Amino acid sequence: MDVFSGEWIYRVFFLRNTLQVDLAFVHDEQFRARAPSFKLVFGKSLAPIYNQPKHVDVLAGWTWLYALHVRSSFARKKYWQTEYYLSGMRDHIFSMMCLRYNLPTSDGRGIDNLPQELKALMEPSLVRSIEPEELCRAFDRTIDVFLLEIGYADLHERLSHGLRALNGHVKGMLQ
Repeated sequence: MDVFSGEWIYRVFFLRNTLQVDLAFVHDEQFRARAPSFKLVFGKSLAPIYNQPKHVDVLAGWTWLYALHVRSSFARKKYWQTEYYLSGMRDHIFSMMCLRYNLPTSDGRGIDNLPQELKALMEPSLVRSIEPEELCRAFDRTIDVFLLEIGYADLHERLSHGLRALNGHVKGMLQ
């Protein structure tokens, strides 16, 4: 399989024993480290350029947008889509937590290094079934944790009223 990222092409080989081998290709005028884990064995490379973590405002904005989509998909009785957006909310909240603790924010790389009490706060936000009551419960818990997390970024006052209204709207759809 070929995966493209900017000028880079990654040829990915999946082996029968479940191992994966990746080979990366790029023109020499683009060759540089893209992650701190890069080790140059021979030759030369350009100065490294690492992907910068997203700013907390961007992560909060995406979480807010996903909360809106949770409400809309729930109202349309599209419960698998609701779960999809709940998972997106949770992923972005975890990224906000990782950013706050100076841990890697992409692809869940820092989550396991977060303090246990933060992971315990997030556990009830997991969706256990696609039943409307369960989705509503998970959304309620996800909103609660999001409200806590945005308090660290001085976004609580700006977003809390709207988030509570969204949560109330979803709960009202259960009646």
